[in-house]
Amino acid sequence: MGMTVNLPLDTQEYIESQARQTGMDASQYAASLLRRAVLRERYDRVFGPVQQGFEAMELSEDEELALIEMAREEAWLERREG
Repeated sequence: MGMTVNLPLDTQEYIESQARQTGMDASQYAASLLRRAVLRERYDRVFGPVQQGFEAMELSEDEELALIEMAREEAWLERREG
């Protein structure tokens, strides 16, 4: 799928410079930046409320990891049984 994006000159120059350093062409490099930005936004949209919940409960990192592991195990058992 093709897309045209108009960028400020300094942004375009930065992308071209970074692309050269990584051995990519500018469009490939720009596409990789956009993919990462989209993935980050999706991640934040899904896991942001979870993180906010952890912060509200004032859990330690170990408690957060234990809670996540418990939920993962429950989901695995439900899929296995279901």
